[in-house]
Parts: sequence; structure tokens; C-alpha cells
Amino acid sequence: MSIDRIWDLLAKKFNNEISSQELEELELLLRENRDAFQLNELLSRFGELPFKPVSDEAMKRRSINAIKETIGIRDEQDSNETIISDYERETSFRNRRKGIRIGVAILASVLLFVTIVWFPFWKKNGHGKEMASMNEIKTDAGSKTTVNLPDGSVVVLNAGSKLSYNKEFGISSREIKLTGEAYFDIRKNPDMPLVVHAGTVDIWVKGTTFNVKAYLKDSTIEAALFTGIIELISQKDPERKILLRPNEKIIISKKGNNKLLQLPDDKKVLNEAETISLDNMKPDPVDSSYAETAWLQNKLVFRSEAFTDLARSMERRYNIRIEFTDPTISELIFTGSFSNETLAEALEALRSSVPFHYKIENKIVFISK
Repeated sequence: MSIDRIWDLLAKKFNNEISSQELEELELLLRENRDAFQLNELLSRFGELPFKPVSDEAMKRRSINAIKETIGIRDEQDSNETIISDYERETSFRNRRKGIRIGVAILASVLLFVTIVWFPFWKKNGHGKEMASMNEIKTDAGSKTTVNLPDGSVVVLNAGSKLSYNKEFGISSREIKLTGEAYFDIRKNPDMPLVVHAGTVDIWVKGTTFNVKAYLKDSTIEAALFTGIIELISQKDPERKILLRPNEKIIISKKGNNKLLQLPDDKKVLNEAETISLDNMKPDPVDSSYAETAWLQNKLVFRSEAFTDLARSMERRYNIRIEFTDPTISELIFTGSFSNETLAEALEALRSSVPFHYKIENKIVFISK
């Protein structure tokens, strides 16, 4: 009964005839049926493709053979018309309902057909971007924004960051791609874990609060956990899973840069491409705040940080670019914090502890001995 009902509701959904009450019913049924999840996702992708005819017979034949193989048809003597009619019979929503699994297999075959036959035309005409529609939020340097996700989760996006998630978020899956830094407050859903893809790291979440920092130009990827439990998997070593518990922090260095990780040896995990360091977060003794989330209060906190890394944080905060005329200056180490200081005040504060010269021209700061 539930299978027939899923077919009816899917047909209404993709004909734009479904009511809000029926949509809630469909979401509930999809959660109970994994194969229906796949069908719903495939239908969504299928409906977003603008079809274009291709007259190349060789390409058509190659696509038809791919469909045969996927569906399980082995007779190469079948005509094109027979294959198409088989497909139409199997995918009739109302006349013949033979189960979700058949629908998934056949629809996947059609998507394969579209990919092989139509993709070259699509790419040639300048559409070579992701096929699936994505919601994308960006923040400029010097700003941050709050994102309310469809499942009730909340993400605060730091300056110079980008967050992407699919339009079916919360129905069949919860996946996010992050470039930059964000604070996550994730709504608990044990049946549908949320995954954050940040650089070379995948973070699996069920319901928790945590901070992730993964800027493209930074030498490290960092994750700090405040409540709940998260599981991290490095794409460079997918067999190893690392669990973080509240008040723990992980720092993953990018290849060829281990100098920033000054943690005890017993808290380091070495692998061929990166260094993974675990540590406990230490709150500020004055106000019990954490440096990892100071940016939420418009503060920039840095502890034993190289000038070159501090400079990148200042670039995002003040919407400027910093260039060092001498590499030895970029290796200077600083500890401190900024809250309401202007760019000039921040530079003067740094210069009071270690002497250097600076010059500001057209939003570019030149730093020299």
C-alpha cells in the first residue's frame, strides 16, 4: 500500500499538484523507504535537465547499449523501438506499479542515456556546471551571515566563506559543502545524519554544535566541537575515523606544512599527506569564551600564531590584502586579540610588540623590516 501511495505522491509532486499536507506525508514515507529516497533524488535530477536532440547515431547506439546493460537486457539484436517501449511500460506511474527498485534502475539508466548523449552538447554550449541545482550562500570579506537551513539547523558563516546545499536538503539527505569558516547548530535527526564536506575532510553529524575552519589559502583545516559528537573522515585516509567529544579540537595540516602544529607527540597522528593533531580547547580565564568562536562576537583571537596566518585572518576581517617584502617578517609569532580596532590601530598594536614598518596603498598593506 505504501509503495502505491509513494508513486501517487511522487506523480503529484513532479506535476506540481501536491498539497502541503501531501508533501509532509511524502517526506514521512520517503524516510521509511530507502529505495524511494533514491527514486525521489533521481526524479529531481531528471526533471532539471533540459533535453537537446543529438543526431550522432554512434552516440545513440552507445547509450542504448548502456541502458541494456543497466536494466539487464543482454540481447543486442533488440531494436531501439523495443527498448524504448520496454522502458515506457516499466515506468508507467499509474497503469503498472512494479515497485520502487525497478523505477530506480530504469530512471538511472535514462539519466545515463542523457549523460552520454546530451552532455557533450550541453558542455559545448557553455553549461558545464553542476547539473543539480544548489543553494549557495557567500559572504564578502568584512561580513558574516546567518543561514537557516530547511531542516531547522542554523549556520553562521564567517567572512570570505561559501556554503552550498542541495534543494532537496532534509528530505532525502543532508549534505553541505563549506569553503571558509562556519559555526553549526545542527538539528538532531538520527535517521538522517548531516555531512559537512570541508576541504579534504568529511564531518558526520547527528545533532550538535561545532565550528569548522577550512579556507582554501590556509595551511590547516580545523574543527572544534562544543556539544554532541562528530565523526571526521579524511579523504586521504578514509579507513580511519576520528571521533570528537565536547571541548575537543582537531587540526589537520595540509601536505608539506607541519610547523604550526606544536602539540605533544602523543596527540599527533602522522600519515603520508598530512598531520592530524587533537587537543582540548582552553577557555579564556577572563570571560570563559573560546578563541575558536571569538569571530561570532566580532573578535579576532590569535595565540602563538605566525604573522603570515594572522595576516590572512586580518585580510578577511578588514577586506584588504597584506604583502610581506621580507619572508622573515612573515614568520614572526604573535599572541593577542582585536575587537573594535581599526586596521591602523591593529597594525600599531602588533608593531608595539615586534618592530616593523607598514604602508597602506589602495587596500594593500606592504609590511617590511
